Amino acid sequence: MPESEQLIDIREVAETFGKSVESIRKYKNFGIIRVIDKRGNKDFFDRGEILKIRDRLRDFRLKGLSLSQIADQLAAAREDFATPPCARAPRRPPTGTIRLRC
Repeated sequence: MPESEQLIDIREVAETFGKSVESIRKYKNFGIIRVIDKRGNKDFFDRGEILKIRDRLRDFRLKGLSLSQIADQLAAAREDFATPPCARAPRRPPTGTIRLRC
């Protein structure tokens, strides 16, 4: 199974982040990390996504962003990634640039 498809539990996420399980639950509640699967009362997370978020989270925290702001940034990035470029709301290009049509 490819690494990005491996599921890990909250304890492994905490070890990956170097944080407590309680901190990881807070990240989950803010929407910073997402539960991929649930078995009984146990949450599972995608290892690949966790590794990507770990690196981005470190950068965001160094910039002084709050958990709420980080959650907003990650949600926007997920939205942009999931939405095809042609379906996104048009953004005004900088002056002097050529707008390409889909």
